[in-house]
Amino acid sequence: MSWKRLFFAAVAFVLAVGLYVVDRMQAEKSVYAAVNESSLAPGINASEVQEIELRNRFGVIRLVREGNEWRMRQPTDAPADPETVEQLLVNVTGARKRNEIEVGTLEEYGLDSPSVQLTLKTTKGQVFELAVGLASTYTGQVFARYPGAKHVFTISEAIKNTLMRQPADFQKTRLLDIDSGALDSYTAIKIDRPDKPLELRNERGQWQISVPEVAPAENTVVEEFLRRIGMLRAAGFVTQASDQPTSLAAALEALTRPVMTFELQRAAAPAQKLVVGKVGAPSRPIYVAKRNQEPELLYFGHEKYEELDVNENYFRSRQLFTLRPSDVGYVVFEIGRARTDLHRNERDEWEFVGDPTRRVDQEKVNVRLEALLKMRVREYVDSDPRDPSIYGLMPPRFRFTVTARDKSRSEILEIGKSEPQNVTSVYARRGGDPMVFTVEMGRELIVLPESLADPNFAAFDVARANRIEIELDAQKYELRRDGVEWKLLRPGQTLYTTADLAKLKRVCETINRLKFEKDFAASGETVIAPVERPTLKITVYGDGDAVLSSVEVGKRLPKTSFVKDNRGRTYEVLNSELDLLVAQLRSLLE
Repeated sequence: MSWKRLFFAAVAFVLAVGLYVVDRMQAEKSVYAAVNESSLAPGINASEVQEIELRNRFGVIRLVREGNEWRMRQPTDAPADPETVEQLLVNVTGARKRNEIEVGTLEEYGLDSPSVQLTLKTTKGQVFELAVGLASTYTGQVFARYPGAKHVFTISEAIKNTLMRQPADFQKTRLLDIDSGALDSYTAIKIDRPDKPLELRNERGQWQISVPEVAPAENTVVEEFLRRIGMLRAAGFVTQASDQPTSLAAALEALTRPVMTFELQRAAAPAQKLVVGKVGAPSRPIYVAKRNQEPELLYFGHEKYEELDVNENYFRSRQLFTLRPSDVGYVVFEIGRARTDLHRNERDEWEFVGDPTRRVDQEKVNVRLEALLKMRVREYVDSDPRDPSIYGLMPPRFRFTVTARDKSRSEILEIGKSEPQNVTSVYARRGGDPMVFTVEMGRELIVLPESLADPNFAAFDVARANRIEIELDAQKYELRRDGVEWKLLRPGQTLYTTADLAKLKRVCETINRLKFEKDFAASGETVIAPVERPTLKITVYGDGDAVLSSVEVGKRLPKTSFVKDNRGRTYEVLNSELDLLVAQLRSLLE
């Protein structure tokens, strides 16, 4: 029956799967056994090692794990460098043994009196012991054995080098412990100096300068500072036998009158404190330091001291404006005596203050406003300048003012002269703040009304146009909309004829594309170019004969012509654009 065949097939499938799983398990066990057999420290996990005892030519070194930290207990009691200890453990527990053989005598392998003896103890009670002897000729290996065993094997010479460290190599040389993965957990930085104390506090994720004055700090700058000082290491230790670079007596004397006390506070953790003293000649000073209540004294050079010796300006916020582009309702660009004022109207569009009928290129304003508000301090230069004019700030060469839509606050940036040897970097200060700093200022912020005005000065909405009057070659023409058609009245005619819509469309497109090369009104100039009559005049009317656009072409210059719009403003427009318009008009009106 078919169900019997199905049953036997299912049983065969289950057996096949079972055999496959068993085979895989056996393969994995054999691989694990092979790896475990060649491992130098089988079953020893580096993270579980609790105690290390190392005997070499430098004596006995004993290291003990205390919580997340390592501490040296012998030959001295001092914090141990966690990276050095972890490197030793990883190298040993990850190493492989080779060439294992049973021997009768240990002398020829240097294992009768080993040069290194290592003992590891884990939290699980495991004990690992290793003795290291002579180097194996030409192989880059050294002989080793487990104490009490009859077999000798070889290990990498790098393992022996790791185990030949002296006690000072295991001592902790980092000046401060910084957890770079949890920088937001630090709550305060205090740098106490005789003449310039500094204090920063982390207020709900935002760093603030609280001493010597209250000011916002730049989070990224504070975090980078913490990372950098976490990498600082002492050059060495000052001991009873020290005479270079300083003696113990001189170091202790210097610490009674410290040049700096650096304190770092962290949530739910004891504060770290580093007391720093100064010894040696002023031209080549040596700095000595003591961490918290630890007995050892460290020393380092002036370069590392400068990493710690920063002032409040280093941390000051680089942000210049708090207003966002969407918050701004008024903006003023001033270049010397030239001033451009704009405000947002009820349609959320920019207008020239005092001249709402003048077209504004909305995108140009928004791009420049965004560039202005994104400007950041490059470097703080002078907190209280005696003479701002040396920076070109009395009076300023540029002045930018942004005001909130509701006029609740205004923010001002004043720009002076360029830095020597760096034209794009300029001196600047905030309005009402004497602090001088430098910023990068792009050319897009050199703003005049002409640079923000819509260059398509004659553009109009074709759909709103009902009538167009044209004066060309001393002849007057008129076009009127008649439903979906346009009618043309030529000179001397009494009846309108149908106009060519395609040609009219091209004329309107050309008018809308006309751009000025110069806006005389924006430049504060008045143009007097008398002519008997314009060579071309076009006026476009909408409902109620409201003028939508007007182009009146006057005096012709070699490359441009004077053009006036319906508001009486005069521009210069390229002759090539005007000649194209005239040619299209002739084709339409013929």
